This record gives sequence, structure tokens and C-alpha cells, in this order.
Amino acid sequence: MRARRHPLPARRPELVGGRTARVDDLERLAHRRDREQRPARTAAELPLHLSNAPRPTRVRALLPPLLRAPGPVPATAGRGGNTVSVNTVIVTGGASGVGRALVGRLLDAGKTVITCDIDEPGLKSLAIEHEGRPLETHVTDVASHEDCDAFMDRVLAAHPNVNGLVNNAGLYLGQPVWEYDDATIERVIAVNIKGPVWLSRRLADHLLPAKRRGAIVNLASVAGEVGSSDALYGTVKAGVIGLTKSNAMNFAPYIRVNVVSPGLIVNTAIADRIPDYRYAEYKRQEQLDGDILPEYVADVCAYLLSDESRTLTGALLRADNGSYPR
Repeated sequence: MRARRHPLPARRPELVGGRTARVDDLERLAHRRDREQRPARTAAELPLHLSNAPRPTRVRALLPPLLRAPGPVPATAGRGGNTVSVNTVIVTGGASGVGRALVGRLLDAGKTVITCDIDEPGLKSLAIEHEGRPLETHVTDVASHEDCDAFMDRVLAAHPNVNGLVNNAGLYLGQPVWEYDDATIERVIAVNIKGPVWLSRRLADHLLPAKRRGAIVNLASVAGEVGSSDALYGTVKAGVIGLTKSNAMNFAPYIRVNVVSPGLIVNTAIADRIPDYRYAEYKRQEQLDGDILPEYVADVCAYLLSDESRTLTGALLRADNGSYPR
């Protein structure tokens, strides 16, 4: 048998103007009478967001204090006021792969580039390749906090105008989680997560006190979005995406922070380590034909460092031939 629904008790009616009204009608009527009797305020007495001030200033007044940019809204707001010309860039993992391609791409664009890697022979060949160009190389292990600090000390002393950072260095071992020992787990986390944290923090400490603008680009992976047969790699690359979004909030409005999520990049150490069945699966998932080359991913990184991406922060851009649509 269907249960009987009991109506809610009716609110006590009151007589208003010859008709029956509920209590909430009386409250609205009292509020309207109070508003009509209140003396009109002059423009100077109006809250900022109700005044005739320029719209960016009025909108800013509505934001909670923690979301407001320090200081007044610049006169160029809405007309490119957040642009930044990144002319001196740090690129980690520059001895090979995407990092090496990006170093060349930035040098071609007239930028000064400082790169680091643990691959000393690779750095030497890179320096020879770009001899006579504004390139500086450092042997640095981004898994070491001490190394990162020493590297940034040298860079900031020699290049105080540095305002770009690409956290490209990464470590992929292509093995299931049960084959990892604790020391290797710590190293994978340190290279892929801790290094970007330490370096990003140092650049922010350098730029933010002076309200200087800059850009940071992190390198994640499709593995950070859809998972990986190497569980540690999938985990840390998901962490890089989270770090990007969080630092985009932490460093706003002066430093833009974005992330590139590549698919299977050929001619890299990572591609050489991917198990055959995973390699085949990545290629099967790609919607576009042709391989993803390091130079193609470098193009996306260079875009995120440029003024053309001035409205992007906390964004994830994919360079994956449309694999795993998501």
C-alpha cells in the first residue's frame, strides 16, 4: 500500500492590505520599506564594486583578499598587461631528447639558455653543437637538493634576469611496481617530483619579491593521465600535473605555470625502455599518423614560454597524436 504523504503544517497567515499573506511576505515588505526610507548615498560613499570606477578595478574589489593581485590593477589590464618576454631560460635534462631539442629551439629564437643534466658527455656534445651561441651547461643531478641549490645559486648570480624554467628532466624505468626497491622508488620520486619542486621554488623566490613576471613549463606524460605499466612513472607524472595546477595558484599573477603531456616520443631513452606490448598499444591509440618527435614537443614548450600563451596558466597541453582521447 502506498504510504500517505502528510502535508507540512501551513505557516501562520497574517492580514496585509486586506489580503492574507505569509510571514515571509511581511519580511520582504519591511525590507523594501526600509530600503525606500534609507537616504541615497553619494558616489563617494558607494562600495567600490558599485561605483563608476573602471571595470577591472570594480571586479577586483569583489574578490576575496587572497585572490586579489597585490597593488593596484595596472593600466594595461585587459590589453596585454600580463605579457612576459622570457629571454633567459633554464632547461633541465638538456643533453638529450626533448630537452636537447628545446635548447636548440630557444637558441634559434634568440634566447639565452642554461641547461643541466647528469649526462656530462651529452652536455659536452651539446656545447660543441651550439658553440658561439648564448648557451651555458652544468652537470647537475636534479634528484639532489644540494645540487639543485648549488645550480640555482650559480645561475642566479650569473643571470639575474633569468625568468623561465622548463622542468624537463625525468626518469622512466619501465618495470612493474613489485620490481622496485626502496632506493629506486626514492630516486624516481626525487627526479620527477622533488627536483621540479626545488627549482620552481627557487625561481619563484627570485621573481616574486620584485613582482617580476616569468613562466614555468613542466613535462608530464600521458601516463600521468591514464596510467602506466610502470606504476611509479604513472604516479609521479600525475604528481607533476598536480604540482603545475597548484603552483599556478601559488605563483599568480606574476608567474605562469603550465604542463605539457606528451605521448610516445620516439628517439628518446624512454621510448627505448617501454615494453614492446605497451609501445604497440601507444601506437594503436594514436589518432594521427606519423611519429611524435622530440622537436614537436619542444615546439609546444616554446609556445608556453612565449607571449602567445599569455592567458594560459595551470593548463595542460597534450602532444600525443590524439592518443587516449580524454
